[in-house]
Amino acid sequence: MYLRQLQEGVEVLLQRETLPEAERDQLRQRVMILDAWKLAKKALSAGDMVQLNTIAGHLHPPELNDETLWQQFGLAPFAITWRMAGNFPPMISAIQKLRQRARLEQDHSQEVHMLWGLIAAQIALGQLQEASTCCQELQQLITSLHIPAPLVAYPSLFQAQLAYARNQLEVAQRAALEAIQKAAPFQYMDILMGAYEVLVHASIARGELSKALQVLNEMEGVNQAADIPLFQPWIEGLRSSLWLAQGNLASAADWAEHTPYRQEALTGSVYSREGTYLTLVHVDLAQQKYQQALQLLAALLESAEQVSRVGSMVSVLALQVAALQVLGSTQEALLVLARLLPLAEPEGYLRPFLDAGEPMQQVLQAWFCQEQEAVAPRLSTYAQTIFKAFASEQRQSEMETSASLISSGHPHALSPSTEPGLEPLTPREQEVLCLLAEGATNQEIAERLVISLTTVKKHVSSLFLKLAAENRTHAVARARELALL
Repeated sequence: MYLRQLQEGVEVLLQRETLPEAERDQLRQRVMILDAWKLAKKALSAGDMVQLNTIAGHLHPPELNDETLWQQFGLAPFAITWRMAGNFPPMISAIQKLRQRARLEQDHSQEVHMLWGLIAAQIALGQLQEASTCCQELQQLITSLHIPAPLVAYPSLFQAQLAYARNQLEVAQRAALEAIQKAAPFQYMDILMGAYEVLVHASIARGELSKALQVLNEMEGVNQAADIPLFQPWIEGLRSSLWLAQGNLASAADWAEHTPYRQEALTGSVYSREGTYLTLVHVDLAQQKYQQALQLLAALLESAEQVSRVGSMVSVLALQVAALQVLGSTQEALLVLARLLPLAEPEGYLRPFLDAGEPMQQVLQAWFCQEQEAVAPRLSTYAQTIFKAFASEQRQSEMETSASLISSGHPHALSPSTEPGLEPLTPREQEVLCLLAEGATNQEIAERLVISLTTVKKHVSSLFLKLAAENRTHAVARARELALL
């Protein structure tokens, strides 16, 4: 409605015979911008990437000699195309220029519109720290300017996405629910679908599968009512992820076999469907189709690398580590991990590692066994943080399993054979454990690690305690049982 009124106003002005030619040209350009904006919205709803590129190809990027509002409208078709293609660097560059002008003109209301696009791009590029800062600025502007819904919901959506990437699952769920509550009365689909996606993923990660199913069904109902094909691949991928979590591999495998998205990802992926492509990888891994998974990951990695989309690279590389490990290619997996850790550490990613599952945990253990002298201390600390997150999830899963067994009156709910959550080993303990497995004596370990004999004995005693082992042989055996070696 607003765009139609805006265009009618411009067309009325064009009918004035006394209008200077320069102003007439500017108004004609504005009409073209509005026409392109309407076509772009229609193509976006249909997920028509070809049409979006065609629209952008017939336009020139907005000039800085027009009003900020019209620069924003002029940027929109390009921003939509860049976002669909996952090509965010030019989008950030263009938005930063417009934001700078809005700031100079103290047009804070336009700055709000610039900021939400900027944050979405930063998250995709893996710039989580910058996105967090901008999100705080956006929230402050919205509060001070009393910006109405649905834009008021964007900070909650971004907080949910950032929290999930860092494995702050309760925060992610709470923020996603806030975004949904704020956007639902307006049926603002960009916010709604993004928030539903986070809420489903976070619920699955916490083992709340009934809740995940409820949210997913609600998401599908909202999308069916809006009739927007763009989000259908999201829903299909999320449902398949839920099937995997439920142990329903047959349904997930059937979907993966018949979906067109695999071929699409291999020949020309669409960024908005990346989550669906990654679900296909998880299904491949569950079916032990490791080479097929690696082929798809290679295509996705190439696409992300071409536009420096680090957020995507982190997710893809994490799954590459897992796929290589289950293939028995631990050394190759370690090489990929060595590339992944420096990319992910500055931004505090955790969830992509955890979503890669036990194979990632095994490769991390192998990484700790390597020589650590050349490794930056921050990377070692970061790897230990990831490993602790794995241990925490395992303890939580065991507690939920025990609670479920107790509530159902299972006779073995409190069986002493139930494996308690393992306290994570420190990097040095992992090194000592690897040398114990090689048969090294305490003196040999001290010499290899250049530490005192007393320190070695302390580490060995700590290993016995953590592994519930009675001696060195038992410790190595327990470590192998727990996939620590």
